[in-house]
Amino acid sequence: MRGLLRMRKRLNKHIKKIVAPVFAAALLAGCSMPDMSLTKDSFEGDSEEMIGDAGESLSADENIDATKEDKGTSSDSSADASTVADEDSDTDDNKVPVTDIADIPIYKVIGRYDTRRSDDDNKTLLLTTSFSSVMIIDDYKDEYPKLYEVLRQRADEGLETYTSDSESMYSEAVEHYESIKDSESPYNEDEFPSYYNDACDKVTRSDSRILSIVSENDSYAGGAHPYHYMVGVSFIVATGETIALSDVLTVSEDEFKKELKGRLEQQFEERGSTFVNPDDYLSHYKFSPDPDKMDDYTGEDYETDFNFYFAYDGVHVFFNAYEIASYAEGSFDVCFSYDESLINDDYKLVDGTGYMEPDDIASYKDATYKGADKMHFEYQDEGGTYSSSLTLVNGDCRDTLDVDVDPTILERGVYHVYTGDGREYIYAMCDDVNDMEVFAVFDITGGKVKAVDCFYRDGVWIDIDGDYEGSAIWTNPEKILLTNYGVGLGTFTYLTICHVGDDGMPVTDDEAYAIDEVVSDEITVTMAVPANIVENGEDTGKETTIPVGTVVVPIRCDDNSYIDVEADDGTIYRIYFSSLEYPGYINNKEVTEYFSGIVYVG
Repeated sequence: MRGLLRMRKRLNKHIKKIVAPVFAAALLAGCSMPDMSLTKDSFEGDSEEMIGDAGESLSADENIDATKEDKGTSSDSSADASTVADEDSDTDDNKVPVTDIADIPIYKVIGRYDTRRSDDDNKTLLLTTSFSSVMIIDDYKDEYPKLYEVLRQRADEGLETYTSDSESMYSEAVEHYESIKDSESPYNEDEFPSYYNDACDKVTRSDSRILSIVSENDSYAGGAHPYHYMVGVSFIVATGETIALSDVLTVSEDEFKKELKGRLEQQFEERGSTFVNPDDYLSHYKFSPDPDKMDDYTGEDYETDFNFYFAYDGVHVFFNAYEIASYAEGSFDVCFSYDESLINDDYKLVDGTGYMEPDDIASYKDATYKGADKMHFEYQDEGGTYSSSLTLVNGDCRDTLDVDVDPTILERGVYHVYTGDGREYIYAMCDDVNDMEVFAVFDITGGKVKAVDCFYRDGVWIDIDGDYEGSAIWTNPEKILLTNYGVGLGTFTYLTICHVGDDGMPVTDDEAYAIDEVVSDEITVTMAVPANIVENGEDTGKETTIPVGTVVVPIRCDDNSYIDVEADDGTIYRIYFSSLEYPGYINNKEVTEYFSGIVYVG
């Protein structure tokens, strides 16, 4: 109970409304809770495996096509809100806007990581913490200002919570560690059960309508077991508005609970148990919970909202451990597929939309795994860490690609690619050497397997000049952001936006690429440089020279013949190179004859 009281003090008002049923269930079960903090707008981490499927559609006698008049007769206050929402949804102004798939923003994930050890000679690991949050890359903040700001605020608040919770957990870990040193414990300080709080954002749906994020948290704070928790939050891409479950459904709250109860009971039965007091548990969940009843999570009449997220197979409503059952029962996830009529059409997938999502594909060495009925990777054990080939197996189909494979890398970098015209590919990161990530491409369209080729991505972060640098997230097969190294004016990185080509390989239509990071601090002209004037990104054909003493910054390149630079007076010049191979040549002279301050790395 001490842990529960300490936790209560640490929770802000956001977390209170989310975890109300967790505490209530724990108290009913006589369990204490580990110290943790997770807000609907911030914290995340590894979750338990989600269980459940779409279930059966609602039957006609359950009246899933309830009219607005039927919904208006519901006895609870949320029915009125549903009626208003339905009336509003009949107008075009309130339909969820759909942007062109090629115009949706590119997202990135920013993160923090920390380890804390004891101050004594043992240097015992006391705590590890991690945090990540999804944001829009800076290039799109002007096109999607509202969504950019809401994600930025969410990251700000999440980072603030992460920092304060890390300090609090470290203090508790130190106290625990010191108590072990001073007691006759069956284990000594060298066997200290390290605390951890791992938090991460996972994009579960990203398209022209909706961005949906699941924040996962995995924490341990010295209790009997670790704790796993998930929180879903979804936004309308065009407006940045947060989506409520009542907006998504075409049925009343009571009708929804009836269907949800049936599917939960089915999941309990499949696990060999029974959903005890389902009506009592679900009575606390509301479309529009009373704020005054959300703080008192120990009271019998507490209220909370539903935890849900969008995925590509439907809308998922989920319950974490303790919320509707004991910790041993685990979490519950119920999927309402998009072909069910209780899902508002405005929130369904747009026909012909492609997407990319992480895929958990198992890998086995030497093909020793027998009876694998799921798609999996096989690689050869060559007496070391690496293998020189990778095989993808899908049922009776298999194909092999000659590529260096580091199995530890393979386990954390696999994407399943679905194109809008029905093709499917696997992108698997096989190696990571000197920041160069190698991806193997397999075509799995129609259940077959065909090895295609490999492509490379420099594993560097983007937006390094901003407050939040991070790595790009791949969600859209029409906009795959790749980072690459260039030379010519020292080392720099440039960004390439690609789409999935006819053979599954990323290809770009860009003729020039934005330079993201320049290693050299101050590139100064020491000998007049021949160049052309650039206006509106185009070469005007006006030949000139860049004067000696001018400081320039590379801003764009074609990775073939030229680099555009911006001078300290704002003028844009295009410098044509006789070679952009290291170290870079202008009129067959090394660039160091024209510039000082040139720095190369790697």
